Parts: sequence; C-alpha cells; structure tokens
Amino acid sequence: MVSAVAWGVVSALNVMGVVNMLSDRAGARLDLPVVGVPVLLACTAAVFANSRTDAVGTGGDIFATTNWAWATFGWQALLLLWRWPLRWLLCALGVNMALCLATAYATGPLDRVSLSRMVMVFWGTASIQVAVAGGARALVRLAERAARAGAERAELLAARQAAERVHADRQRRYRGIGQAVRQLLAGLATAELDPAEARVQQRCAVEASRLRRLIAEHYDAPSPLLHELRACADVAERRGVAVTLETAGILPRIPVQVRRALTEAPIHVLATARTQVRVTVVSIADPPEVEVNVAADAEADGASTRPTGGGADGAHGVEVTWSSEGEGKDRWVRTHWRDR
Repeated sequence: MVSAVAWGVVSALNVMGVVNMLSDRAGARLDLPVVGVPVLLACTAAVFANSRTDAVGTGGDIFATTNWAWATFGWQALLLLWRWPLRWLLCALGVNMALCLATAYATGPLDRVSLSRMVMVFWGTASIQVAVAGGARALVRLAERAARAGAERAELLAARQAAERVHADRQRRYRGIGQAVRQLLAGLATAELDPAEARVQQRCAVEASRLRRLIAEHYDAPSPLLHELRACADVAERRGVAVTLETAGILPRIPVQVRRALTEAPIHVLATARTQVRVTVVSIADPPEVEVNVAADAEADGASTRPTGGGADGAHGVEVTWSSEGEGKDRWVRTHWRDR
C-alpha cells in the first residue's frame, strides 16, 4: 500500500516537474523543487522502510521490486531541479543516499554485501544522472554563448550597414555641394560672376553655410539641430551680422534629413541678412514637434534666393512659410515639422 501511494505521489511530481521545466513562470521554477524534493525524500524513506520491515530475511529486500524509490530518486530530482544549479542535485543525491543508509541500518541488519551493492547502485545511477545534468548545463552555456555571439555579429553587421549608408549619404552630399561650389568658383575664375555683386556674395554665403552644416552633422552634439544652426549662423557673424539664437522646450530626436530641411530656408535668410538676425527654435518632445523662426533685415532682392529641393515646402514633412515686410527689406521664414 505504501509503495502504491508513493508511486502516485512521485508520478504527480513527475507531471508537475515536466510542466515546471517547460514553463516560463519564475515562481513555478523556484517553488516546486523546494516542496517536491523533500516529498520525494519522504516517499523514498517510507518505501524503503516499509520494504525492509515487511520483507522476510535480511538480504534481498533492499533490491526487491517494491523497493524501487531509492534507486530512481535521482531521476525525479533531476527533473525537478532542471533549472537549478548542479550543486543542488548533488546535495539531493547525497541526502538520499544518507537517508537510505540510515533507514537500512535502523530497520534491520545490514551486512557488507548489501552495503556494497547499495553503494554500487548509488554510484551507477548517480553518475549517469549527474552526467546528464552537467551535459545539459554545458549545452545551455554553449547555446547562450552562440546566441550572444550571433547577437553581437548581427549588431556589428547592422552598425556596419548603417555606417555604410551614412557614408554613402555623406559622399552624395559632398558631391552635390562640391559641384555647386565648383560651379561658383568656375564662374568667379572666368569672370562670369562678379564678386562685388550682392547676389554672388549671397550664393557664396549659402554654399559656405551648407558646407559648415555638413561638417556639423558629423559631431555627436546633445542638440544636433542647434549645433547645425550655430554653424550656419557663424557664416553670417563673420560678415558682421549680429545673430541671436533663442530656444524654448526640449528638442526631440530628429532625423538628419529633417534637420537639413528645417535649416535650408534659414540658411538663405542668414545669407541675405545685413545687420541682424533673430533665430528662435520652439520644440515639443511629445509628440515630437519643432518650429524654427528666422527674422532678418534682408536685402531687397533676397527673395530670389529661396531654396528648392531639400528646403522646399513639404520636403520630409517640413512646412516652410515665407514673409516679407517693408518692401522686401525685412524677411521672415518659418519651418515647421511634426512627427506623424
């Protein structure tokens, strides 16, 4: 009767152990072995003691069919302690061996032959169980190492691809700006362009601002948009223009294409300013929204320098609004972007 009850309890623990091993719940992985291993030890001791007491003789009862629990304890413990460190399984096997030896000694005579056979059975079964547990943990470590290596390789590959895309984009922009600068220099060299003309000076200021903005894009600044605006404003300040830059709000993360579209129109206002420019950047972090306002006492013919392409209205979701007052002598531009 004791063996049958113990069999039912061990079978239930085996089912629970399988569910526990396949479960992702952290609580189940921790609680079941704490309860299950002592129950297994109790079942082992009860079956061992009952078999020793009921058996006739002193030798064959230890290895009787009904006395199955003490030799198979390790497999159930291995299942319950699958996710636990290997030292816990070793401790459980040691406690089981000590408990069985103590029970065998207390319930009847224990000769040298029976003791030797018990030790051989313990050693034969425990060595296989420890090998299985150790091999499984070694495979887990190898799998985790391979997974980390794969993740690192994928991260490096993604970083490399991103760097290649950034490099290709920079090369394309270098070629575009370089072509515009070469055309401007060629016009100056062949006397087709007069450096004394305001329009030519404005073109030179625009291209210089674009070059400084492209260089500023390479820096890892806390606020890239403000860093690029300051780089563009520096060209105007070198001409003696007083530039005031004011900010309100915390700037969100803005893609580089959007930053270029936000600064393209302000570059042209800065290039046409005579004495003073006021730049105001207003931002909202959630949802991301940025507005750049530039007001300047621009040249009367500055309206012809409005940008096209990257600074045109609607490029990369950026809205551009132009305004002139006082017969074109005061210019104002507003660029606005909202993340949709």
